[in-house]
Formats: sequence, C-alpha cells, structure tokens
Amino acid sequence: MLIEWDDDKDLQNIAKHGLSFKDASRIFGGYTLDLLDDRIEHDEL
Repeated sequence: MLIEWDDDKDLQNIAKHGLSFKDASRIFGGYTLDLLDDRIEHDEL
C-alpha cells in the first residue's frame, strides 16, 4: 500500500502525538483484526 503525507503535517503530528506518519503506517504492513463495535450506536454506518 502506498501512503503519502505532507512533511509539515508529519512534523506537527510528531510534536502532538510523538509518532510519525511513516511509523504509524506500519500498521498496514501486517495482519489486522477488524471488529464491529456494536455495544452502542455510533451513527457511523
């Protein structure tokens, strides 16, 4: 998966969250578990 981001926004994200987009994008490189959270209504679907 190709992921692109703005370098200035990446610096802001590092300052705010301590995590770069490059590091955060690693989540898409492996297995993920996706579950529907149906405990309460979120009005998202």
